[in-house]
Amino acid sequence: MTFERARKWSGIAILMLIIGAAIWGFGLGSFCYFHIGIFRLMCPVGFAELCLSTCTIYWNLLPPFLLVIGLIILLGRMFCSWICPVALLGGWFKSLLLRAMPQGVRMWWKQQGIRVVKTLPKLGYKDGIAITIGAFAGVAIFGFPFISSFCPIGIITRNIIGFFTHFQLHADLVLLFIPVCFGVLFFHGWRNICPVGAFRGLIAGMNHTFVPVVNHSLCNGCRTCERVCPFGLSPQNDNLDSRFCVKCLKCIDECPQRAISLSFLPRDREGHTPCPRVHAKALHSNQAS
Repeated sequence: MTFERARKWSGIAILMLIIGAAIWGFGLGSFCYFHIGIFRLMCPVGFAELCLSTCTIYWNLLPPFLLVIGLIILLGRMFCSWICPVALLGGWFKSLLLRAMPQGVRMWWKQQGIRVVKTLPKLGYKDGIAITIGAFAGVAIFGFPFISSFCPIGIITRNIIGFFTHFQLHADLVLLFIPVCFGVLFFHGWRNICPVGAFRGLIAGMNHTFVPVVNHSLCNGCRTCERVCPFGLSPQNDNLDSRFCVKCLKCIDECPQRAISLSFLPRDREGHTPCPRVHAKALHSNQAS
């Protein structure tokens, strides 16, 4: 089984778990607060937003918050590609939309989209961090957790639970247009502005485990891994940055030479280089181009 197929089944299993819990009243919670018995997880953005909006530290939620921080340090941004419902459902919706369009309309839509995107200013990861910090400051000043109002993860989760429990959808679905449109202004789209992804990216800088490594004795330098990576990361770079890697492992699936493998704790040794961090200057030059 490829990692791509494993990712899809992982996302489907998580969605089925949430839906089943909503239908049969298991009380598992959602992607913001997930609990099974004594095992609890708390979205770090949700926890920070809750504390800032009420000027209170919720000590009972601190352990599940710290557990998530520990998982990010261990697994990096794996949530973004293996669990996040936005990645799974967004990919399905885009695929179905493109298939429903006639070929001529699909080509026209693609050309117009490229033309519009080229005329817009482009922002990067640091701009996304600055906007996220500004949003947290707004939550603290006005005392309203508005990040959750337009967070795609929360919107999709709430509507999935509402649909399968009360057979109705909420009007907040229209708020999905905000991140979709706003993401057009950023390199790599919503990935660079998503508050959950940005927050996890800051913590994931400490991640050094479950990293793809390249065997240079097999690598022919075709750069296929760089082309298929959502962030354009290259396993061939010696200076790596785990803030951007979402552990999708497409580089392993798509490598024609089978030169990349997954290592729990990679070490510097002849012929092997850790991946997928990227040198900051190289990333900046790629974004500028």
